[in-house]
Amino acid sequence: MGEMAYPIDAVICWVDGDDPAFQERRKQYLPADADRHDDIAGATRYRSVGEIDYCVASIRRFAPWVRTIYIVTDRQVPDLHFSPISSVKIVDHFVLFAGYEQCLPTFSSRAIETMLWRIPGLSERFIYFNDDFSLIRTVSPDDFFEKEKSVCYARWFSLFAARLLHFLKPKHGGRKPVGFKDGQVRAASVLGERRRFLYLTHSPSAMQRSVLEEFYSCHPEVLERNIQYRFRHHDQYNPQELYFLSAFRKLQI
Repeated sequence: MGEMAYPIDAVICWVDGDDPAFQERRKQYLPADADRHDDIAGATRYRSVGEIDYCVASIRRFAPWVRTIYIVTDRQVPDLHFSPISSVKIVDHFVLFAGYEQCLPTFSSRAIETMLWRIPGLSERFIYFNDDFSLIRTVSPDDFFEKEKSVCYARWFSLFAARLLHFLKPKHGGRKPVGFKDGQVRAASVLGERRRFLYLTHSPSAMQRSVLEEFYSCHPEVLERNIQYRFRHHDQYNPQELYFLSAFRKLQI
């Protein structure tokens, strides 16, 4: 296992969709018929069955070198059985969206992921986990970071082919679903990519806070555009894709 020469934090986004207060907020802002489309605002998007507990416990067991585990929530606290709640730090959306409170409440994972780099005290290098991710064996910092570079688990994919596949995708309820790949294609378009994008695997993403801070400082309109939607929207980009493409460009300079 490689030795850790710098602190690495973990960030997990989590929501308890069974919380009555959360359900009331979601109902208040829910667009007409949006809850019928699971890709946008279906109840299954917010359902929690205890997976956050396994996610945290797996990080503690198989990545004990992680300094701090941050759980990003909307006025909620998860019930952890395998790890003491004191072993994590809860970050509320109001902290994450400080200065952009007009965008709250938000129910879009892409909007929330856009703001993760703003967590107070977050280490320069951090790993983003979905709450349903679990490590199943010991991992090393080298599995995620190589010196000044983030390790990206992806493959290059043709933008033309991706757009063609989206065009051929069957409609559901008169519309094309907003998929995982679509958000990646949108990120490439935001950056002006014409030929290809990184087809990311559904796995933890190793990121550097300064790369995101620098990009959004230079392009605040790109950040503001992505967080304006309260529910997932086809115009939103995948922030992890934006990060890796931005980092790749910097390496080419």
